[in-house]
Amino acid sequence: MVVARCHRCGASAEVYLPYARMWFCSRHFTEYVVDRVRSSLKRYGMIKLGDSVLVCVSGGKDSITLLDVLWCLRDEFSLDIKVLHVDLGIGEYSVKCREVIEKVAERYGIRPMILYVKRILGMDVGAIARRVRRSTCSVCGLVKRYLINYVADVLDVSAVATGHTLDDLTMYILKLFITQDLTQLSRLRPYLEGVPEVGLRARIKPLCEISEFETSTYVKLLGLPHVVAKCPYINPESIDLKIKEFLTSLEDRSPGLKLSLLRNYLRKLAPILMRYLGEDKVGINRCRICSQATSGEVCSFCRLISKLGLEPEEVLRRIREEVLSS
Repeated sequence: MVVARCHRCGASAEVYLPYARMWFCSRHFTEYVVDRVRSSLKRYGMIKLGDSVLVCVSGGKDSITLLDVLWCLRDEFSLDIKVLHVDLGIGEYSVKCREVIEKVAERYGIRPMILYVKRILGMDVGAIARRVRRSTCSVCGLVKRYLINYVADVLDVSAVATGHTLDDLTMYILKLFITQDLTQLSRLRPYLEGVPEVGLRARIKPLCEISEFETSTYVKLLGLPHVVAKCPYINPESIDLKIKEFLTSLEDRSPGLKLSLLRNYLRKLAPILMRYLGEDKVGINRCRICSQATSGEVCSFCRLISKLGLEPEEVLRRIREEVLSS
C-alpha cells in the first residue's frame, strides 16, 4: 500500500487538495492556509500595516478560521484585532454560537463585543420577520449589516473582515449574473473601499480564495471550537445552496474551477462593471434619523424599526448601551 507523503516535509499526509495537486500533513496544511490568506491580503490590498480590523465572528467554521488566521498574522501586519458577535436570539442555535465565541475568546485572551438583537429590538429575528412579513434571512442580513456598520463606525476601525469563502463568492458571482443584478455584482470584491465621511468602513474578505472544505479541515485539525449545526432558518431548497451544489459538482470534475472563476471575474469582468457603473458611492449619505450610512433619506434599519412600531431614539439608546457594555 502506497502511503501519501506531505508535499512540504515528506511525512505521512492527511489532506489532499485536488486543485493544488498536493498532499499535506496536518501542520503544513494549516500553514498552507495561513500562507494563502497572507497572499490574498497582499494581492488584493486588503490591509496595511497597523490597521485596526473588526472581525465578525458567527461561530461557524469559516469565521473561526478567519479569526485564527488573522490572529496568526497579527504581529506580521501589526493588526489591532477587535471581535464582534451578533446574537440573533435563535434558540439553542444562538446559545451554541455564543458558547463557541466565549471559548474562542478565552483561547486568545480577548474580550469580544456581543450584541443581543432581543435586547435591542425586544424580539429575535424570527419574531421580527413574522411581524413585518419578510423572510428571516432578509431580516437577519439587514439587522446584522446595520449593527456591524454601527460598531465599525463607533470604534473607527480601518476595515471590517467577514468570513466569506471562495464558495460564497463564486456562488454570488453566478447568482448575481443570472439575476442581472450588475450593481451588486460590481461590488463583489475581496476589498471594498469604505466611505468614512458617511461612516462606512472598508470591507475585506480574507478567505476569498479559501474553500469551505479547507476551513472545515482547518478547524478540525487545530481542534478549534466551532458550531457544526446549521441555522434552522436556512432553506435547503434556496437558490444560493443550489448554485453552491452545482459549482461544487463542477469543481469535483475540474479541480480549480472555482478559483479560476473568481480570478477571471476580478481580472476581466469586475473592472468593466466598475468603469460603467462607478464605485456606487454617489448618493450615499447619513440617515436623517440615526446618522448611519444610507442611499436614501432614511436607512432600511430605521424603516424596519418604524414597521415594528418602535421608537428610533429608544432603539438607538439600547444599541449604544450594548456597545458600551461590551
